[in-house]
Amino acid sequence: MASDVGTATVRTACVSQGKSATGPAIVAAADSLAPSLRERADLADRNRGISAEAFRMMSDAGLFRMFKPAKYGGLELGPHDHAMVTLALARGCASSAWLFTLYNTNNLFVLSYSQEAQEEMWGADPDAVLAGATQLNAKSKATRVPGGYRLSGSWGFNSGSDFSSWLIFHAAVDDEPHGQMFLVPKSATTTIDDWFPTGMRGTGSRTLVVEDVFIPNYRAIPPMQLLGSGKYSGLHPTFDLLESRVPFCGLYLFSAVAAGAARGAVDHFIENGPGLRRSATAFGGEVKLTEQDYVATQLAEAAGELDLAIFKIVEGSRQASERARKRESASKTEFTVDVRDNAVISRISARAVNTVQSLLGSKAFFEGHPRLEGEARR
Repeated sequence: MASDVGTATVRTACVSQGKSATGPAIVAAADSLAPSLRERADLADRNRGISAEAFRMMSDAGLFRMFKPAKYGGLELGPHDHAMVTLALARGCASSAWLFTLYNTNNLFVLSYSQEAQEEMWGADPDAVLAGATQLNAKSKATRVPGGYRLSGSWGFNSGSDFSSWLIFHAAVDDEPHGQMFLVPKSATTTIDDWFPTGMRGTGSRTLVVEDVFIPNYRAIPPMQLLGSGKYSGLHPTFDLLESRVPFCGLYLFSAVAAGAARGAVDHFIENGPGLRRSATAFGGEVKLTEQDYVATQLAEAAGELDLAIFKIVEGSRQASERARKRESASKTEFTVDVRDNAVISRISARAVNTVQSLLGSKAFFEGHPRLEGEARR
């Protein structure tokens, strides 16, 4: 039911004529989807990737269209709405939020390519999403040939590749001083199911292999062009964010995932804390966990720090959206502060989760926790 409400809300937003109406509606949809994603989070962890149903719910709700141009059915939203959706989704399922951030920011990568490449990817399928690995793989190889390149190599950590129809790969080109960023159709790749980590299992970040695939020139650009050159921003004149040379500043891509997940952990403890008990002494008896002074002190400190971190995300992303609206780029100082804040927010979030886990005790290490409420209350 929650997913149906979220989908309906965003479909209303997508047909809205005003951008101001679209942003709040898309955030409200993410809030509505979070409980359904939470129900599927344990399955994502066990299957080493989110379910097709979870992906479909987010896609149907329009969440992957936030940073797409209107020409392809996109919403052309800004950093603030993106950060708020990330926080909302992460409270339910951090893996789903992780993929949400990547799919949307990868849309900005696509918009660094020529109109021909954009049309090939989205012309026939506006819902297509892009995954890939932008880090250079020294073992990969691309050779110039008439009309393009022959590409071979393997790239790991391709989060979201289970559902992407296109991939982006960074490879060296012959003996040239810099490589190229290649857009490759998923059909030209082979997936290696090697994603068996102890953490972040639900991101499905598997390895993909390309063997001597032809890439036309229009699907290859130098990495410097990928990072906000604005070369093709004129193709979508109403998309304010494209005018920024530092479009990722103020998005809080991964720190918002961490903060949202931590907020979900704290909220869960507060909601379920009254039912949690712990042995009073080694000789027997029990006490309510939330009635212990040390629990209240540690939880209050963790929640307070986390609230401040989330406040920074809210205000920082709001400032970034205002810069985008004015078509201004972040200054060097703003960029440096953004890097610092992302690191600090991530550390605060990790501390909050560690605090909740220590208060819960060893039961928090079991697979399925906290979904297994019966176990959590013992």
